[in-house]
Amino acid sequence: MITLLLLLHLTSVRNVSAQSSGNVGGISWEFYGDGFLTIGGTTDIFMNFLDNSNFDHIRNQIHHVVVEQGVTSIGTFAFQSNFIETITLPVTFSTFSAQSFENCTALHSINVVAGNPFFYSDDGVIFSKLNAMLVMCPPGRTGAYYVPDTVETIERYAFRKCSKLTSIILPPSVKIINDDAFQNSGIITVTLPASLSSIGNGAFTMCSKLTTVNIPASVSFIGDAAFRFCDNLTSISVDTGNPVYSSIDRTPVRRNAVLPSIKK
Repeated sequence: MITLLLLLHLTSVRNVSAQSSGNVGGISWEFYGDGFLTIGGTTDIFMNFLDNSNFDHIRNQIHHVVVEQGVTSIGTFAFQSNFIETITLPVTFSTFSAQSFENCTALHSINVVAGNPFFYSDDGVIFSKLNAMLVMCPPGRTGAYYVPDTVETIERYAFRKCSKLTSIILPPSVKIINDDAFQNSGIITVTLPASLSSIGNGAFTMCSKLTTVNIPASVSFIGDAAFRFCDNLTSISVDTGNPVYSSIDRTPVRRNAVLPSIKK
């Protein structure tokens, strides 16, 4: 249904007229009665865009955002809203920040128009065309998520504040989890593959529902506070074949060295 609505909007086969429109900082916008907000222009969408007073009367009615061709980037916290469900990004979009959609708790799908040379979307999740990287999972996604087997790197903040996710399954292709990748997410379980070499600083910090973690033998780096404030984490087990780490009292400890506690 969402895909059909987007197609109808993008092809202008619509029976709904714009209810209101305006221009904010060189960015033109139109709001439609079916919950669509279209945004156009040749300048970047600036930080805290949707907080502008021009949107006070419609902010809670915006459910779908379509960013039109010409826009290249979206500023930090531009679309903070608990009501936005889908966002469509244009072929000209080239600079991405997961924090552009901070606190968009209902956002379950981000779509990139075909032909974009930098990014593509698959099942509402954003990936980089320039490297084998998963860039962002929308924070409103629910249930389990199986990362595609084309991915080698999980980008910083990719799953941050995905509070409705319950489990993540990483395929054998994944080698790197960047800093803060799963910070403050709702995952209960995570499957780490035998190919994984690096877990970044704060990668799973504040994952308060996470219960167990199994570190494979391939991991040679675990960053600071990788599992800090995981209050329900009862077990971190390191594969006995790992030459760098072993597990002591639920903590991955570098052989011949001591790492900080997983909680504090």
